[in-house]
Amino acid sequence: MKRLKTFDTRQRAILAVFGLGILVFLALSPIAELLGEFVFAPSQLNNISVVQKVKEIDLSWDRPIERDIKGYFISVNGQRILDEKLNNKDVDNYGVYDLEQGKEYKLLIGSEDNSQNISNLAEITVITKEQNSTYLLNPRDEMALNSASIAMLAIFLSILTFIATNWVLFFKVSGKRLFTVSAYPSIALAPLLILSYSLVLTISNSVIKTAYALVVAITYIFVSYLLVLTANILNGSKVHGQLPLEQAAKASQFIVGLISTYLMLIYTFSSNLNLLVKIILVLVFVFYFTYSSLSSIKELNEYNIVLRTLSVVLTMFIAILAISVWPIESIYSILVVAIIYYIIFNVALEVRGKVGRSLWIEYGVLIGLITLLLVTNSVWGINGTII
Repeated sequence: MKRLKTFDTRQRAILAVFGLGILVFLALSPIAELLGEFVFAPSQLNNISVVQKVKEIDLSWDRPIERDIKGYFISVNGQRILDEKLNNKDVDNYGVYDLEQGKEYKLLIGSEDNSQNISNLAEITVITKEQNSTYLLNPRDEMALNSASIAMLAIFLSILTFIATNWVLFFKVSGKRLFTVSAYPSIALAPLLILSYSLVLTISNSVIKTAYALVVAITYIFVSYLLVLTANILNGSKVHGQLPLEQAAKASQFIVGLISTYLMLIYTFSSNLNLLVKIILVLVFVFYFTYSSLSSIKELNEYNIVLRTLSVVLTMFIAILAISVWPIESIYSILVVAIIYYIIFNVALEVRGKVGRSLWIEYGVLIGLITLLLVTNSVWGINGTII
């Protein structure tokens, strides 16, 4: 069953994680922006204001963020305006004058880069008349754009991590283990990527952004190396039987599952995402880490694994729904939900018929902490008083 490869498992792991780390650095640093500007056409102009008057049309727009913008493309009824003023990237408005009153004019507006690539053109048709009218084209939805770019990056790097993990694993992977073992590093690291990229979008200084990208890349290399080796141990124990580091790998799987879910909680509860989207994102990670961890317990059959996993997901759904509407700051909401997941995750992993007193004391203390947080940090009433 052993694969014949030039490198051993550790060497493959080192090569894989360093390659992934370089990609993470390139994706988060300003280098990605420069490469994107070089390869792709400029992005479409946003927040284009079109003011129609009696014999003129005034245009204004948000200047694009690309550094290689040369100027702007404007055409009226199929005729491009060749004005030297439009060959300046700092221009953000233009007036079209000497038009005929009552005539229909079709305008196309976009940006142009130094390679003569033109962005997608915004289009509008207006009729000049005495009563002025204002139109807004391509209003910029910053949150939607950021969410889309974050999701695309996380999915792309997660797929590459999944492929790299399968290359590293000592034994071939098939069936259920593709989900519970091979996908473990990529899914566990996804929240780190999501949170890191959402933070890098708030940094405008190129030097700081580069340093931040380097720190994240080094962290990704270190963590992914540990996770890939953990996945290899978990996979080996399924194929070869009991291994010396199997218990350590299971403990790592449990701890990383908690941390990864906690990072996803930080991202979702601190964002402006829809509540339904928040719940779905968190529950996906809850389901995965619960199911994959339970799958490594030999005493449980598939029915028990699925039943326990769904019980945890349902409990978390109710908890998140309740905490989301509770009048408490997001930092406390995150902590409360994380503690709840820790408790029910531990309960789901318990295979003994009788739970020790020390565990019940631990859970009781944690439940007391949750209650204390909810009571002391809740804000009720119109004037912010507890009633």
